Amino acid sequence: MSKSFRNLALVSALIIVGTLISPDLAQAGELGGVDMNAYCKSQGYARANLVDLTDAGWRCYTYTSFPIWDSIDMNHVCKWQYKKENVYAKSNYPYDQNSWVCVEN
Repeated sequence: MSKSFRNLALVSALIIVGTLISPDLAQAGELGGVDMNAYCKSQGYARANLVDLTDAGWRCYTYTSFPIWDSIDMNHVCKWQYKKENVYAKSNYPYDQNSWVCVEN
């Protein structure tokens, strides 16, 4: 058996095993990410902003003489964005503010 054939067989086997271990995201009910700015604007705020670099660091921000920072209910963001009631927010990595995804029940 040639070296290139063995490498191809090994790569193919790894792809098959990886597919079995980590199923397609669509099968898991994952809808996609969240659009924080669009959500905050839809609620009457100027934009979304980070107050710390964790998944819980998002706030809706309003320009006034005294800036207003309001926390965000990520489950509500998912319901608003995907127009579905049976969704919830999930953070894939607690120290990554961009790891939020919406998942359908």
